Amino acid sequence: YRHNRATSSSGGPVFSGNKKYAYEQATVVLFNPLGQMRATLRDAMLVLGFRNILDFGTLDRTRTAIIERAPDLVLLDLDREKVAICDLVREIRKSNITADPFVVIIAMTWHPNLDTVNNSLEAGVDDIITMPISIKLINERIDALIRNRKEFVVTSSYVGPDRRTGEGTRSDPLGLGTIRVPNNL
Repeated sequence: YRHNRATSSSGGPVFSGNKKYAYEQATVVLFNPLGQMRATLRDAMLVLGFRNILDFGTLDRTRTAIIERAPDLVLLDLDREKVAICDLVREIRKSNITADPFVVIIAMTWHPNLDTVNNSLEAGVDDIITMPISIKLINERIDALIRNRKEFVVTSSYVGPDRRTGEGTRSDPLGLGTIRVPNNL
């Protein structure tokens, strides 16, 4: 792969889209209740090369799209319906509403307080992005999830990325270990 080194009118480098991966076939489901923010996020995803972007302003329509379309990437705004978003992520991770519990899920928030971050991580999101965002930031996060996606832990109470750091930091008396998950991106 190669990097694109475009320059702005001032002569400095600018980000001008993803040149590492081909996302044309990937399906993105995006939830944000604010129309202007949805349009901004949609435009950012188009610049990165995504072409199949389904964006919704209601969680019910988002949920239906996830059930019907089996997306490769889900982007969720946490700021309006935190509890419902976390419940949706848990449903996805436990295969209650989709056949792919390993879909990449990125949550976004303007207010990354400790409760919001912890609840989202405990629900099983892959990553949290603090707003405001840039195309470059989204690209870096997606790139990191493609190259270094965490293995998953599956227990009766949690399905999601392994948050343990280092060997032996969390007891694992049943020897459940982790599983490598498919990454459709």
